[in-house]
Amino acid sequence: MHFLKTLLVSIVLLGSLCSKKPPQPPTKIRSQQLMYEYLPNLGAGDVKYKGKELLVKGSIVKAEPENGVVMLQGIPSGITNVVVCHFADDITRNAITDASENQEIIVQGVNTGWSYEGVHLRPCRISKDQ
Repeated sequence: MHFLKTLLVSIVLLGSLCSKKPPQPPTKIRSQQLMYEYLPNLGAGDVKYKGKELLVKGSIVKAEPENGVVMLQGIPSGITNVVVCHFADDITRNAITDASENQEIIVQGVNTGWSYEGVHLRPCRISKDQ
């Protein structure tokens, strides 16, 4: 009887391990396209992208290395409607110390959704897919 219980538990555990999906690669998108997906319907953008790992390519419109933030061009309108990349720790912040306006970069992070200035990615890192 003990053998059957052990066998049943083993089968259940093995089945749960086999049913896990492999991690999905990040979604690749340009910063401007991401903004067009959000505007004019913010909810639709969140449904499609919020909570997902994104690999975003775009031009820097503003860099604040001291705050760990880089803003990528979204809809051409200044520093609103941008993709805001939040770099969480000193290692990733150091990667943006020399960031300059109009420089094109690729960042990777999880889309945490829309706020008043644009779409936010946390935590970000510079992608090696440059």
